Amino acid sequence: MPKETIVITSESDIYLMDNQMVIKIADDNLQYSRAIEDIHLVMIDHHSVHLTVPLINRLSENNIAVVFCNEKHIPTAMIMDLESNKLQNKYFRFQLEASKPLKKQLWKRIIEAKL
Repeated sequence: MPKETIVITSESDIYLMDNQMVIKIADDNLQYSRAIEDIHLVMIDHHSVHLTVPLINRLSENNIAVVFCNEKHIPTAMIMDLESNKLQNKYFRFQLEASKPLKKQLWKRIIEAKL
């Protein structure tokens, strides 16, 4: 089964319980949970999200990145495991070192795919 990318876009409390990430959404009074081993990435795209340290530690231990976005929905920071995520660093380096023509070509492909 493919792992999930979880995107949080509303005010929420997120915590760890029984090796599950529990998401309590404030507006709807809803609660969801996902097994840690089924998660690939967590993206926080809202200014009022509360995360617990035990959850952040467990996500890091399982090599799951947590990405934070600003008010324009642009990723601005990321938490990831320092020891075992060398492959992610390699991909970031490739992206940073890509030539300008390649970046423009890839951006064009992304826009075309979205349209």
